[in-house]
Order: sequence, then structure tokens, then C-alpha cells
Amino acid sequence: MKITKRKFAIVSALLIVALLFAGCGQKQKENSLANRKVVTVQRRDIKSVVSLSGVVRTEPRIAVPAKVSGKVTKLFVREGATVKKGDKICEIDSAQASLNYQNAVNAYKSASLNLQIAQLNEPSIAVKQAELSVQSAEAALQIAKLNEKLAEDSDNTDIQEKNAEEQVDQAEVNLKNAQANLDTLKKSNASDENIAISKLQMQNQQLSLAIARLELKALKEQKPTNDDIETAKERVKQAQINLENAKESLKQAANNPNTPDEQIKILENQVQLAESNVRVANLALDKLQNHSSPTNEQMQEAEDRVSQAQVAYEIAEQNYESALKAKAAKEGQIAQAENQVKLAESQLKIAQNNLQIAKNGVNASTDTLQIRNEQVKQAEASLESAQENLRNAKKQLQINKLRIQQAEVQKSQAYTSMKIAEQALSDYTITAPCDGTVLLLSVSEGDTVAPGKTIAIVGDMQHLIVDCFADEIDAVNIKKGQSAVISFDAFPYKTLSGTVESVACTTTLTNQGVQAYEVKIALPHSTLNVKDGLSATVDITTEVKKNVLSVPIESVATENGKSYVIVVLPNDKFEKRFVKVGVSSDNYTEILSGLKEGDKILDIPDERVFGEVKTNQSPFGGKKDGG
Repeated sequence: MKITKRKFAIVSALLIVALLFAGCGQKQKENSLANRKVVTVQRRDIKSVVSLSGVVRTEPRIAVPAKVSGKVTKLFVREGATVKKGDKICEIDSAQASLNYQNAVNAYKSASLNLQIAQLNEPSIAVKQAELSVQSAEAALQIAKLNEKLAEDSDNTDIQEKNAEEQVDQAEVNLKNAQANLDTLKKSNASDENIAISKLQMQNQQLSLAIARLELKALKEQKPTNDDIETAKERVKQAQINLENAKESLKQAANNPNTPDEQIKILENQVQLAESNVRVANLALDKLQNHSSPTNEQMQEAEDRVSQAQVAYEIAEQNYESALKAKAAKEGQIAQAENQVKLAESQLKIAQNNLQIAKNGVNASTDTLQIRNEQVKQAEASLESAQENLRNAKKQLQINKLRIQQAEVQKSQAYTSMKIAEQALSDYTITAPCDGTVLLLSVSEGDTVAPGKTIAIVGDMQHLIVDCFADEIDAVNIKKGQSAVISFDAFPYKTLSGTVESVACTTTLTNQGVQAYEVKIALPHSTLNVKDGLSATVDITTEVKKNVLSVPIESVATENGKSYVIVVLPNDKFEKRFVKVGVSSDNYTEILSGLKEGDKILDIPDERVFGEVKTNQSPFGGKKDGG
């Protein structure tokens, strides 16, 4: 019996506790629903704002990388320095590149001189002179044959006298032409000066080839020997001797009033080439004395220089041989022209004698006939010799044309190589890519850099932007020219007004590893000490709506992608109503349809209100009967 009473007491206690908990829950629910607020739908202005985080950057902001490897030999600026576009930032050791460039300049000057000399020795004048010699020889032969005919003809008629007069006139013309041809030959430029110029060029090319071979030999040996260094010193001495010779040749030519301008120009270029050879020889000597292990690229460049120098030397040698041949040909042509002048003088005397004989009616003697026959033979031999000279001159002209073409090709190739070497040398000098400020300098003198390493960052502090990233939902609403309010962690309670400068057309992978659209906000000039790298928050006004229906943003809920509010009806009834929303601000959402001005809604949707009224709504938010 005691046990039964005890059980009854326990059960009674449990019931009391359950009733207490149930009462508390009902009271809590009643309190919660009693605390709800009702808001009225009304019109107001709404401003849609997109907030982004970003970093202050200069625009432009350019990282300047090293293009070559080497040791930094000199710095020209410090961080914070103001620079102009093209100002030097630093230099990287360029000894080898300088040598390569000087060699390329040398090769180009050599090729240019080879072409000039080949054109100077161009034998087109010799061909014209040979053609004149042939014409003179043909005229001489014709006169000799007329003389012979007159001597054989004993009929002294008026016609014979007239022929004799024509013969005299033709003989005078032939003598005049022969004398003019001789004068032209003596004044032509195939002279000792051409030979001297060609010889000096050949010596310079020979020295260039020797220097190139010596440099290649030292590179292949990995470490130059004492003999190599001594040889290099001899090359320097020889280059200096060649320079003095070139200067002396130019001085003599300049003092001679009869020196053609083209020869003066060539000699001036040869002085420049000789000076360049001295620089190359000194650079090569310095390279040998401060030897470093060559790269495969340097080996190939050295081999290319030897090949180019070999071709240049061969062209210079051919030009020298051509000048020698031109002189020999000129001497032969002068001798032949002198003989033609003598023959023309003799033929003129004979023609004058024939005219006298024709006037006097005297017959030519047997001796005279033999002399005339011999003169015909001489004229025929002279014509054959002139024709052979013409054939040789034309052949030499074709050879020289090919030589000129070869020299033109070499000059073009040398020019291309020089430009490549010039660009390669410029890569050893790091310059500012734009006007601005050196924001970052990441090297010191003596540092070794590799291609791609950032040497400096240069930016324009007069043009600052905030660099932000927006996701696709916000990016579609951001447009160029929209206003923005910019705040900084570094300047609490201070803001600046800016504008959207640009919105990227495609996404970029951000530092956080997500795809987003880059947005740039232009910063105005201000008294704030804004610096590159400061963090900033940007509030962009994307849209402003005036006098539109709106409700508090927290009054709108979503269900299956649709927005709804809970409308308060008369008699404390409630209705779940779907609405169409527009733009939103931080506090309010525009209502496009579903509500009208003056409607009452709950400040926060709470479907538990449907449990107080007899509707088909479940107090847990679901529909009971699907209505």
C-alpha cells in the first residue's frame, strides 16, 4: 500500500511539472506575438548602394622588370623620387653587350664602306671609254681605207678631190674625239687614290677579322692565355696605327683641291671605322683580362662575328684587287688612247696630203701605196684591240655589279644585326616607363638580377584610383561615371567623393582565388595624405528612385524565389501576400506590385500569427490543405 501511494505521488509531481512547462510556453508565444509591430506602406526616396572593399593604386602603376641577367652596377634614383619617362633607374653590367654592340657597329660601318668603295670602282665609265675607243678605231680604219683607195686611184677627178676634202674633215673629227677620250681617261677616278682607299679598308677589315678570331679562340679555351692577351695588345696597337694612317690619308685628300667629294666622304668614314676598331680592340683586350665563363649565346655571337668579318674582309680584298685592275686597265687604255691620237694625227696629215695631191693632179707613188696599206693593217689591229678592251670592260662591269649586290646584302644584314645589338644593349639600362614616382625600388648596387625580376614600380601619384572587385550580382549594376563615397581605415570619419572610372568587361582571378570584375574608382585631389596601398571602402550609388512605394527591407521574405510580406487585415486577421520588388537601399525595398500606399504589414514576417487565427496556415510556416 505504501508503494502504491509513493507511485501516485511521483505521477502527480510529473503532471504538475508538465503543466508548468506548457503554461510557460504558451505565455512565451503570447508574449512574442504580442510584441510584433505593424508598419504602413508609404512612398519615399530609395538609393541603391553597392559597397566594395579595395586598395588605393596609382594609375598607371607599372612594374619595371629586368630583361637580362647581371650585376647592378649603378642606381640613379631612390624610392619616392620623381622621374620622367625615359629617366635611368639603374644600370646592369653590360661589358659583353657593349662589346657586341660595338662589333655590330663596326660590321655595319665596314659593310657601308665596302659598298661605297665597290661603287667608286664601278667600271661603267671604263665601258663608255672602251666604246669611244672602238668608235675612234673604226673611224681610223675607215680613214685608212679611204687613204688607201685614193692612193690606188690615179683618176684625179673632181669627185676624188671632194672625197679628199671629206677625208680631211673626218680625220679632224677623229683626232678631236681621240684627244677627248685621252683627256677623259687621264681624269677618271680609277687612280692611286682609289687603290690607297681600298688598301686601307682591306687592312681595317683584316684587323677586324683578327680581333673576332682572337675573341672566339679565347672563349673556346674557357680561359685566355698570356699569348692571347699579348696578341690582343698588338691588335690594339695595330688599330691605333690604322687610325693614324686613315687620318693622314684624309688630311692629304682634303688638302688636294682635285680630290672628289665622294673620296673625301669615304676617307671620313674610314677614320670613323678605324676609331671604332680601336674601341673594339680595347674592349676585346679588357674582356680577355677580365674573363668570365661564356654562355652558349655568347659563343654563337662570337662565331657569327667571325663569319661576318670574314665576308667583309673578302669584299674589301676584292675591292682592292678591283682597284688594282682598274688602274692597270686605265694605264692600258691611256696607252691605247695615246696611240689612237698619234694615229689620228698621222691620218690627218695623210688626208691633207691626199687633198693636195688631188688638187695638183699628181699620182701617188708606190711607196705611198705601201704606207697606206700598212696604215690599214694598223687600224684594223687597233680596232680589234679596242673591241677586246670593250669586251673585258663589260665583263668587269658584270662582275662588279655582283660585288655591289653582295656588298648591299651584307650592309643590310649588318644593319639588322646592329639594331638587334643596340636593343640588347639598351636592355641593360632600366628606365622609367612613364612620368611619376618611384613607389618601390627592390634592388641595391651589387645585387645580381635575373630576367623577370621586378626592379622598380613607378606610378603617377597625381592620378590615384581605388582598385576593387565586384561579383557578378553587383557588377551588372555598376557603370562608368556613377558617384561613390570613399572611406579609409587610415582616416576615420573622413570621406572623399569619387566616380567610377571603369568596369572590366571580363572577370579576373583575384588574390583570394575567385573570379570577379575589376572596378576602378577615380580619387579626387585632396588634402588627405592618400598613399598607394591604403585600404579603402567604396559605396557606389547605382540607382536612385524618387517617391516610390517601399517597405522596410526586413519586412520582405522569400519563398521558392518569390518575395512576400504578411499583410495585417481588419479584425486582427493576417494574409500572406506575394509582391514584386525593385531596388533596395540599406533600409528599404521598393514595391512594384502587390501592395498599395497605406497598407499595413508586419515589420518582420512571422507565420506563427496564422496559428492565432483560424486559417489554413500551419503555425510552423507550412500550408495544411494546400490552399
